[in-house]
Amino acid sequence: AVMRSGDRVRITAQLIDPKTDQHLWANEYEGGIGDVFSLERDTALAIAQEVNIRVSPQEQASLTRPRGNQKAHEAYLKGRFYWNKRNLPDLQKSYQFFQSAISEDPTYALAYAGLADYYLALANFGVLEQSKAKAAATRALELDNNLAEAHASLAMAMFLEEYRWREAEAQDGSERRR
Repeated sequence: AVMRSGDRVRITAQLIDPKTDQHLWANEYEGGIGDVFSLERDTALAIAQEVNIRVSPQEQASLTRPRGNQKAHEAYLKGRFYWNKRNLPDLQKSYQFFQSAISEDPTYALAYAGLADYYLALANFGVLEQSKAKAAATRALELDNNLAEAHASLAMAMFLEEYRWREAEAQDGSERRR
């Protein structure tokens, strides 16, 4: 859970056994909003240490890389908030926030991954082809090839491209008329 109050951010992390629903561990991490990326990194490393996960040097390096500026990150998070509602009006709001993040920082890979997911959602609604999603995910990966969100978005775009749903529907209809 993440809570923001003024210029402070508090992260509450919990580890729960899914089989027994038993609470195994919890801790809180707090920091200033101005350095949210350091707070994110420090929290991830502390959690990994608490649950005895070894973080490789490459993983540590990826945590210390700059992830964008604060305004871009906030716009991205707001975009994700609206994207997660999965209805057309809120998807439009998510698009505006992802574009705002990109305008604020054109090198912010997460914003392009969010934009790709917006396009994928529209493709799932049948409103848009997946090609824009593929382009946005590809751009995110050009900026950060280790970004899991962008790899997932690209995989979904490729999946949709491979199956060509509209062509399949047209074939289904033509086969029935014969």
